[in-house]
Amino acid sequence: HINHIKEKAGIKHVGIGADYDGVLILPEGLGDVSTYPALLEALMENGWSEDDIVSLIGGNILRVLQKNEEKAAELQAKMSEQDDLIPRIDLEKYNLTKCRTLDMYT
Repeated sequence: HINHIKEKAGIKHVGIGADYDGVLILPEGLGDVSTYPALLEALMENGWSEDDIVSLIGGNILRVLQKNEEKAAELQAKMSEQDDLIPRIDLEKYNLTKCRTLDMYT
């Protein structure tokens, strides 16, 4: 599956996690994260570069999270003090005033 995703989507869109929760059937030889070294070795034997492996085991998610943080900072820098508040008229329109302090909106 990893090779297929790498081939179809590209290495920048492949990641591997350690969450085995709720999985009934596991691939032979990959019963838990202690088997990752063998998996990574097999991938390298099949043409994966060291950079590809780094991307797979965390580099990609770190890149995505960093881009998200950069975008969040960019958007926050453009916000005014009140931009995070829902306009009072919208709260009243959808009757969402019961759990809010409308004094914030005056």
